[in-house]
Amino acid sequence: MCLPGTTMPVAGNTTSRGDSTVYPMKGDTIRDPQTQWCTYPYLLTKMLILFIPLFIVTLPIAILARIYAAFLPTPTDKVKRAAPGFALFVLLSSPFVLVVLVFVALSRASDGFFYYLFGVPYMLLSKDGWGRRKRSIATIRPYMGGPRIRILDVLVCALGHTLRNGFLEWCWCFAVMIIAIPWMKYWVNANTLVYDLSERYVQQISTSMTDCGVDSVQDSARRIISRTKQDKDFQNRLDLWNFCPHYP
Repeated sequence: MCLPGTTMPVAGNTTSRGDSTVYPMKGDTIRDPQTQWCTYPYLLTKMLILFIPLFIVTLPIAILARIYAAFLPTPTDKVKRAAPGFALFVLLSSPFVLVVLVFVALSRASDGFFYYLFGVPYMLLSKDGWGRRKRSIATIRPYMGGPRIRILDVLVCALGHTLRNGFLEWCWCFAVMIIAIPWMKYWVNANTLVYDLSERYVQQISTSMTDCGVDSVQDSARRIISRTKQDKDFQNRLDLWNFCPHYP
């Protein structure tokens, strides 16, 4: 379902008529509760089992990242991965990273199992389930097979995040990212077994930013998003935001 005045239809089947009225997608009264009823008990159980162990095993990584980041110059726009200090940080973090990867594999296997356990019966029993699945796969095929996890990139990101948010908050967010975000993306947002993904929208909230100038926007993005270490006042201001991406 689209919000009034915020979306517009693009290619494929749509349910918007170009005005501010909300038009529910066909089958929303069944599909949305289907994803919710499966998500709440599954994610709650998963969080109860995995969150504390994953938090504990990521804590040493966060502490090491925060210690190394403290010695970086201010500002730091690019972490020197060939530096001896960074190599030592990677070496000391490696045993804990291997354990995190085990949790990632377990979480991913669990998501895959319950994705098909919950989704296949709905696809088989609902009207045009297989046709809906085929249309959805065709829609997302250009975006499948994306980049894989690069461990060094994750560790570099940990340096900036522990500076911005503190190592405890980073552990909390990292654990939730592993446990919940894949399920929210693939079961709730891009579920080829339940939803017809050929019905899609593009939001109209953002402006073109032509009034700002490309150079100004690029410089702001570099300082806010890509810079690993900002000055302390700027870090504190960023930490007040509910969300601020960090892509070094």
